Amino acid sequence: MRRTLRITHFLPQVWGAIAMLLLVIAHVESSFAAKIAKGGQSISEDDPFPPAHLSGTSVTLERGSYRIPTRPEQLPDQPFHYTVPQVSRTTMSAGLRVFYYPSRDLPIEYFIVVIKAGTRYDPAEKVGLADLTARVVRAGGAGNRTGDEVDAELEKLGAELSVSVERDYIRFQLFTLSENSEKALQIFRDVLMAPRFEEEKFTTEKNLALERLRRQNDDPAEVSRREFRKIVYGTTHPLARTPTRESLASISLDDLKSFYRAYYHPASAWVGVVHHRELRETSRTLEQFFLDWRGEQVPHLPQIVEETPNSPSKVGRVYFSCKAGAQMQIRMGHFGRRRNPADQPVVDVLNNLFGTGGFSSRLMKVVRTQHGFAYGVGGGVFEDDPIGLFVAVASTKTTNTTAALEAMRSVIVNMLEEKPSPAELETAKRDVLYTFATRMDNPREIVWQWLIHDFYGFPPEYLLHYPDRVGAVTADDVIACARRYIKPKEIRCYLVGACDALRESLAAEYSIEEWPLTNLADETTTH
Repeated sequence: MRRTLRITHFLPQVWGAIAMLLLVIAHVESSFAAKIAKGGQSISEDDPFPPAHLSGTSVTLERGSYRIPTRPEQLPDQPFHYTVPQVSRTTMSAGLRVFYYPSRDLPIEYFIVVIKAGTRYDPAEKVGLADLTARVVRAGGAGNRTGDEVDAELEKLGAELSVSVERDYIRFQLFTLSENSEKALQIFRDVLMAPRFEEEKFTTEKNLALERLRRQNDDPAEVSRREFRKIVYGTTHPLARTPTRESLASISLDDLKSFYRAYYHPASAWVGVVHHRELRETSRTLEQFFLDWRGEQVPHLPQIVEETPNSPSKVGRVYFSCKAGAQMQIRMGHFGRRRNPADQPVVDVLNNLFGTGGFSSRLMKVVRTQHGFAYGVGGGVFEDDPIGLFVAVASTKTTNTTAALEAMRSVIVNMLEEKPSPAELETAKRDVLYTFATRMDNPREIVWQWLIHDFYGFPPEYLLHYPDRVGAVTADDVIACARRYIKPKEIRCYLVGACDALRESLAAEYSIEEWPLTNLADETTTH
């Protein structure tokens, strides 16, 4: 009886909440309907995110500013017309390249600074230096503020300043309320131009880096990604090497300061701004804040030489790392391609057909749908400087490992032999275009796409022409691209999982080699 009374007591509130939810859904649906009704109209500067044209009654979802079907093959048949939002660009007197996009809808502003100082520029004997430097620049105090004071002031202003470290660059991001933007930008300026490199923060960040090392083998998928790069590139190559206990131990606070002086300067920096003011006023503000940013001469960046496979005998080999678990991580591939804007649209369509197109990709259709070997599977031809990777990746039940390997190999060979059908090609092209559009579904992402393409040397017109170039891709283009970049005879495989049970069966089919993992938790090597 008590339970019945307790439930009935709250029934009015429950029904009220349900009624409110239904009203919200009705409002959202009517809003979507209004957007969809606009399909085909020209897009004004005030509405840079055109809705998708929908037809039929297929289930849809919201993706960024679009409401689209849940599967690529359900996308509408009519062409998708997309106007690429443009940004304003200028160069400051200090050398900073600025990409600006106005946003007046919300009282918030966003600033990005990208600096060419990523992990590929680590000295060979001090791997981890770029990452540590960026983290201590952010956390180690700035100007006349300690690191803790920087955090406290940003919090008081309703601002957030973060840093992320990638292979090619570091990225600082400032998010702030418009009314506090000048104060927040002043703090950001001090962090970039006058870091204090506090000893205590350096010690803290170094200890955190060591803790990340101790946990680096916890995630089998991450182990697979990390170690496969070493297998293909070699353990000492800048695109594959990772920090060790020894390399981190060798890094001093003076090393961080030297790295900062060498790489942190305006000639190596790109700035993205989402601002409610006009470009002229924004430029004056940035000029005022960053006028005194001076750096030493741009360093001679380390030359990264393209490497061939270590020896012909290692091509076609299956490497394995034994690690307890219910799933086997499979990663196979070889060198991919250089970064090349000329054929990027064709590669994007190829990748969608092969492995990035979800349920419509050939890997998914064969490995998951047809055979049920894996819940998730994917892959593609990826670019880097001087050369990227071609990979196919899956996670499967251990007993299905050999069969999954063969199924994945069959799809790879098939990509070179079977042209996509008209329907398959059209589905892939539409999905590539929708993906492209949703990468610029808000002002921050618009700025980021223009900035990062410029960082990588893409011509200014690349983004503007991208939709038309994707639309022009033919089946012959796809098959020629596949034959240029996919080399089945050069494939090497890497497995992470309970390999002991498969050792004999793998040895009967393949040339196998154990790839030991260093376990930094107890400083031993697992076999």
